[in-house]
Amino acid sequence: IGAKNDFASVDAARGLAAGMVLIHHLTVFFPGACATLLGRDTIAAQALNFISDLNTEAVMLFFVISGFCIRSSSQNADFARWADVLYYGRRRFARIVPLYWFALAFTGVVGAILGLTADHAFSLENLLGNFSFLQSSESARGTWFVPYGLNGPLWSISYEVFYYVLFPIAVIAERGLKIRSAAVSLILAFVFSLAAFIAYNLAPNPIMLFAAYYCVWRLGVCAFDVLDKPREARAALAVIIGSAIVFSAIIAWHSSATLSIIRNGTIIAALWISAQTWPEAHAFAALRPVARVVGGLARLGGVSYALYLLHHPLLRFVSTLVGDTV
Repeated sequence: IGAKNDFASVDAARGLAAGMVLIHHLTVFFPGACATLLGRDTIAAQALNFISDLNTEAVMLFFVISGFCIRSSSQNADFARWADVLYYGRRRFARIVPLYWFALAFTGVVGAILGLTADHAFSLENLLGNFSFLQSSESARGTWFVPYGLNGPLWSISYEVFYYVLFPIAVIAERGLKIRSAAVSLILAFVFSLAAFIAYNLAPNPIMLFAAYYCVWRLGVCAFDVLDKPREARAALAVIIGSAIVFSAIIAWHSSATLSIIRNGTIIAALWISAQTWPEAHAFAALRPVARVVGGLARLGGVSYALYLLHHPLLRFVSTLVGDTV
């Protein structure tokens, strides 16, 4: 990952995910405008709807990217040392919390301007739940707090913070068990998530729901661990593909939206690891059209976190002012 292009590719993936989420909410707030611009049954309209429908998969891509980047930035950390834990915590706090707090404030201001604050999503209780990173999607079972101020994308931030807290514990536990194989670590992550999924179904609550998706985030960690290690990458891919097959079999037996999303996140990670181990990947990325696309998405990736946090209340504000118009 030392090469500049590798970092650009990661940023481009982040920009792609943010762009997909933005496109989804553009179709939600401005369906008439999209139909005016692209038509209703045209190829362009179908392509837009296809991208829009992948908004949850875009969040799974965010999880994979997050795991990849956290491992790359803390690969030399010894979490048994308190100094390393504090350094890790400070960096995560600086990366996530200030802009998140600004997003909560911005969402509250927009809600006040639009006269929406009577909604329970704007309540003090719900705000405190969001400050504690305990919010989950309103459609999820066992939800304690919903995203503050109807800012839907905030649901995933609590998952991210849960994984940040869990990761050092997992590293220490694996070191104690003398686990050095990325594939074995991945198997443990899948077992942990499956156990959490079962617990969630027995007693729905957001903590178990966060834990159920942990394996997707851990797939990003695995992607970094197998960089430039073809044999370990093949072993990890075998585990990933096998897990995707198991998830598909369970879903065929008993339909589950949560398992379907986790399965799709697993497939995304398999494609990620396959791409980074493809011998011709760097030559392909050097092609001018590909490089231009990657460069543009990488620039979007640089502001992806702010875009992700703020676009929803901003689109709501604009749609209220101008309606569903071009």
